[in-house]
Amino acid sequence: MQPTPDDELKTVDDIKVRPELQPLYDYLWGRGSFVSLDNYRPEFLPIFSRDVLRRIAAYDDSWEDMVPAEVAELIKRRALFGYAKTPRD
Repeated sequence: MQPTPDDELKTVDDIKVRPELQPLYDYLWGRGSFVSLDNYRPEFLPIFSRDVLRRIAAYDDSWEDMVPAEVAELIKRRALFGYAKTPRD
């Protein structure tokens, strides 16, 4: 997780959880429920899906820069997430 480019990258190896959740985290970690990603694109880490969905709903074309080109094309072609070329009246 990296909400902004200036924030330190958090991974399953170094994330801090609240003390009351630590036993649960340790249990899930011990049974292999968390997987570290090694093939991520750092430029996409600060992007949250809720922001992309909000922009699609607001007819804000800037969402297209927030996802891979192939994903944007699929969303547009299939009119996913309420995508429309022009606002509906």
